[in-house]
Amino acid sequence: MNIKFSKYLTPKTIRLVVFFMLLAVAGNVLEEMVDDVFLDPIEGDYEFEQFDARVLSDVRQIKSDNVTAAMRDLTSLGSISVVTILALFSGLVLLIYRRFRYFIYLLIVSGGIPLIVSALKLFFDRERPPQTDWLLDYMPGLSFPSGHAFTAAAIYLAIAYILTIEVKRWPFELLIYIVMSFIIFLVGISRIYLGVHYPTDVIAGISSGTIWVMLVTIIFEYYRKAPAPQ
Repeated sequence: MNIKFSKYLTPKTIRLVVFFMLLAVAGNVLEEMVDDVFLDPIEGDYEFEQFDARVLSDVRQIKSDNVTAAMRDLTSLGSISVVTILALFSGLVLLIYRRFRYFIYLLIVSGGIPLIVSALKLFFDRERPPQTDWLLDYMPGLSFPSGHAFTAAAIYLAIAYILTIEVKRWPFELLIYIVMSFIIFLVGISRIYLGVHYPTDVIAGISSGTIWVMLVTIIFEYYRKAPAPQ
């Protein structure tokens, strides 16, 4: 019996496969960061310190007054205030256009961010880099994972998902994800450059934020166009 596999290769199926792959990669990266920073030192392996120091050194090579000013602006893209305004504006647009399911999706993603970030920081309890290296005013709180990186990954990927559902053309979908991923990258780099996070904090923040948004997105995508029960 001939089976036409093409009927299974729907945009929804392809998205789910990609999202599951992204979830697996992010989970792997987060596990690696936790092992390197918290478990390996128990066995006398401090390779993560060399990694952090090397990346910090490389990033700081571009240090200048103009770059510092730009990084201070870029880091705000992952701040609670900017992200809250962005989420509220996006939610308002969704309500105006009666995209109630997307509104609930965005509400779940954004609502979970502060709870998860706070829980992870308290659990891992890692101090920030020495304040003498900071290029920002004093910032209270713990370091692992980076809250800005987590927030940027979760919110910008969520918005990218909503936009791509409306676009429905894969080249534009890809472009949207590339642009949003670049914003996430810039936020992460800014946290390292400004000295308020170790590179491992930022990687953990991006990966854990990606895990959170992908979990919500996979569930939402799976049920988004599910046929009504007979």
